[in-house]
Amino acid sequence: ARSHEEYQDTLVSIVEESQHLSSIVGSLLFLARARRTRVDLERHQIDVATELTVIRNYFETSAQEVELSLTTQCADGLSLEVDRTLFQRAISNLIANAIAHTPAGGQISIDVHATEETVVIEVRDTGEGVPEDEQMRVFDRFYRADKARTAASGRMGLGLPIAKSIMDLHGGDISLRSKVGHGTIVALCFPR
Repeated sequence: ARSHEEYQDTLVSIVEESQHLSSIVGSLLFLARARRTRVDLERHQIDVATELTVIRNYFETSAQEVELSLTTQCADGLSLEVDRTLFQRAISNLIANAIAHTPAGGQISIDVHATEETVVIEVRDTGEGVPEDEQMRVFDRFYRADKARTAASGRMGLGLPIAKSIMDLHGGDISLRSKVGHGTIVALCFPR
């Protein structure tokens, strides 16, 4: 026999774990579909600054809770034709990674640079960085550069591979530059 509170705590834990497993399964299914069947994109013209503001607002409370500043810099009137949901997912994965790997007092910025041919969105952080010999592997499914920290946090190493798949679907590119102890820059390069 257990108390009502113990049953309630157990049920809450089961629901949280079920949601976590559902998220992992959803991510794996997305990666499988993107790789094998070429997901059909629902392309729409979006205003990049507006979309980045929506994403920043979504993550702002999470960043503040761990004492991080989160900023965006994008020229007004810049547009892209992309699948809006996938665009948001790619950027969100990068911000979630930056929050998870940047210590309190750090900074995360989203900076946009445009040319006639491309729009490059960079997510920069002042976090722990990724060792040079591991930088090419971060786009592999389930690869985690900091195995101790990510295992404890429940992160599965799917965020960057999903972002890469999204960029592949859009005919774009993703790259990572990092220096241990000085942070990471992940750049998404979308064709215009």
